[in-house]
Amino acid sequence: MSTRAPRYSSVHIIGLGGTGVNIIQRLIESDRFIDFISEEDSSIALLGIDVADGDIDSLNRAAAEVRQKLASKGIPIDRFWLSTLKIRFNTPDTLYDFLTKFDKYLASEGIKVKNYIPWISRATMIPPLAGGVGRMRALSKAIYNLNYYYLIEVNNAIELFKDRVVRSVKTPVVVVIFGLGGGTGSGMVMDFVRHLRAKLGNGIPIIGLAVLPSSADDANARGISSFMALNELQLLFNTELNRKIVDNYGNAYENKFSALFFIPLDLVYNIKGNLVEAKKELDEAIVDILYMLMYFDLADLLSSVGTNNIFTDNWVNSIGFLKIRYPVNDYIKYAKELLESIKIAGKFVKESRDIFEIITKLFTYEYNELVEIFKQSETNSGEYNPELFQSKISEIVEGRNYEPTIKMQIRSVLDYTQYYARKFISALRNINFEEDTIEGSAVSLALKEISKANDLINNYDNLNKNILNEIRERIRAGKNFTTTQREIMESAVDFSNLVISLVSTVKSYVKAKLLADDLSRRNLQIPDSMKNRIGEIAERELNALSQLFQVLTMSPEKQVKLLDEAIARLIDLLESSENRIKEAENQVLSVERETQRLLSEKEELKKEYDKIRIDFSGKKKRIADAISNIDARISSLNKINEQNKEILDKIKDFHNSLKILKDKLDVNKPYRISLLSLMNLEKELISILSNITKTTKYYEKVVELSEYEQNKIIERILMEDQRLDKGDNNVLKDILDKKRFNEIMDSLMRVFRTPSYAGFNNNYKTDFIWVTVSIPEGLWDMDLQQRLMNILSSNIEVEANKAISIRQIPQIEPWTISIMVVYAKGTLKHLEKYNNMIKDVESFKPNEKLLFRSFLLEQGVWDLDTLIKELKKEEIEHERLQ
Repeated sequence: MSTRAPRYSSVHIIGLGGTGVNIIQRLIESDRFIDFISEEDSSIALLGIDVADGDIDSLNRAAAEVRQKLASKGIPIDRFWLSTLKIRFNTPDTLYDFLTKFDKYLASEGIKVKNYIPWISRATMIPPLAGGVGRMRALSKAIYNLNYYYLIEVNNAIELFKDRVVRSVKTPVVVVIFGLGGGTGSGMVMDFVRHLRAKLGNGIPIIGLAVLPSSADDANARGISSFMALNELQLLFNTELNRKIVDNYGNAYENKFSALFFIPLDLVYNIKGNLVEAKKELDEAIVDILYMLMYFDLADLLSSVGTNNIFTDNWVNSIGFLKIRYPVNDYIKYAKELLESIKIAGKFVKESRDIFEIITKLFTYEYNELVEIFKQSETNSGEYNPELFQSKISEIVEGRNYEPTIKMQIRSVLDYTQYYARKFISALRNINFEEDTIEGSAVSLALKEISKANDLINNYDNLNKNILNEIRERIRAGKNFTTTQREIMESAVDFSNLVISLVSTVKSYVKAKLLADDLSRRNLQIPDSMKNRIGEIAERELNALSQLFQVLTMSPEKQVKLLDEAIARLIDLLESSENRIKEAENQVLSVERETQRLLSEKEELKKEYDKIRIDFSGKKKRIADAISNIDARISSLNKINEQNKEILDKIKDFHNSLKILKDKLDVNKPYRISLLSLMNLEKELISILSNITKTTKYYEKVVELSEYEQNKIIERILMEDQRLDKGDNNVLKDILDKKRFNEIMDSLMRVFRTPSYAGFNNNYKTDFIWVTVSIPEGLWDMDLQQRLMNILSSNIEVEANKAISIRQIPQIEPWTISIMVVYAKGTLKHLEKYNNMIKDVESFKPNEKLLFRSFLLEQGVWDLDTLIKELKKEEIEHERLQ
């Protein structure tokens, strides 16, 4: 086991028939098996015996894979021993001939048989054995004994199995698993256990585990086959009846089991509705029970329900099982993914801030251009006053519409800021330091600033970059932050900086938008080209940039869907700005050409002027005036071109900002890479969280951790607590809300209130119930002890404290509580299915029942009902004489 809890016993397993073989396969395929075998003191011997082909073949394939895994991990393969046998006969005649001499083989064991008659003859219809014995327990018994005595294969297998068992480092225990109604397992089990006990001696417990049939099994399996098996087992486990059997037929028929437990299949089938799935799930529960048996002293249990006690009809013990899984590993995975998404979000917000600052610059450019257009109109109309102009602008953009428009825009980005704020707040709240430490004060300040982003509508004017710088200083000064805590803190500050940039972007947009809308409504004294430019800014450029900004403030998933469309509009703006650059460059060139022409004209005039020596006509003066006019014109053109170049530079700056923005939004650049990572992580987080408490298993309950408990996990990850990855038993105790834990345990353990959970009916009452609880140390307390006693007390006919024995054992699986309840000392009539079995058997004639029998057939006991009645009659008479 990954938790390396100390084991008490070495449990070795024998699977008889399809049921037993399948459970062995489920065991070796379980996630825990390789961990179990990897422990130095671990070894396991497994023996599977069946008549049918399919289950044995499947088990052998699974075993080959296990051996490959062990070899690849450098684990000695010798720790895993498995032998499988398909017991058959070459021809029916081989079986018939063997059975005619069977009494001679029995005599070699000291078993005396009077007037022996084979119970199978050539008249018996034998089914194709590739699919099993067809519920014919008598046929299974015959085939088993043929392979044990004549072919010797089973004898050899048991001998080898015994050699492995006695080499166990821990106290060895053998569990024999079989299905009650299948035919193969229950048909051979009593003879098999007799032979096994002869090999093992009396010192090693042999525990039987029998699976009760379900209502979905075929009629013979759930009816006569199971009925006969139960009544034959009664002859072993009813102490007085077994004593009489021994008196009549010899010591070989003494009960060789140390104990027998039943477990019902019907409960699982009623939920699953599919027999194959139900069997698979029950197999997994039995595997869990087998692991539990390794972790406590079975002598304690056997002292109360073992065959060393005296039982009458109250020999039936059935098991109820429950596994309560706290999916801490899944929550750890979720928490780590969450923190990873926060780290990526930290990188992402840095890129986002750069992008928002570019968009702010673009909005500011639009705003400044509109201001210049308005100034030109004011100048043209003669209303321009440098001292009053700025107040006019302020009145337009910061008037009564400003605050409502700002708040409207802030509301549109609230989902965005709250989405990231909640992420950072959830992490920061789990970085715990004393308030008066540098670390504690840094966390406190960071939380305060992040909280503003969570309620941005009321705080957008209260953001302070200086505080963020102070927080960074404290992060650098804090020596007790773990690397993970420091990363989260830095990311949180980056996010707060992003929020400041975001608000600046909103404000710059609102100012540009309000001014553009106002100017669009005015009768401005400007050329049509400028009026068109206002329309282009208001209806095209601001809208395109605003829509891009809106997309950039959506969730990662929505951004991925819509960003390319927004970028397409950005590309349109780039093309438009390129055209504006060309137009502006043409204007500059045009003025430069005109200036150059005037300079050339001036040069010609100067030459002409210089040629005149004597001027009687006034020509020289006229040339001088022309040159002066040209100079004035050139001066004017130079001023115009300075303005044109300034406009060109601004357009180029605008264009370059668009190019940088487009480049930053390229699919191969950090922003898009982080965006995609965030989206995928979000999907992964949703998937983990939605599946974290799902279970389709009847015996397994998965508990959803509370927010407090989840935060405890996040806190420990931030502290870089290595115990989380090691499955340390104490971690569950440390993170749990104990009061809530006890309440959950109480509600889940209530399944044990009704005996039907173990296959008994409501008439079941007993004076003994055994409970084994596998739980992390320190979690089981007197409160839970009393709660479970109260739950079970409805099945007790004496004082609960004396009748209910609860034993705590170490946690076997990480983060898991397993509870096994043995409802002891029931009778056959207490079994829920027993009355239906009786009804099914009533339709069979006495001679038809023979093939479903096994125990004592060699002694000529073919009529079981009569034998039991006679033995019980003798018992009653004995009690009367006493």
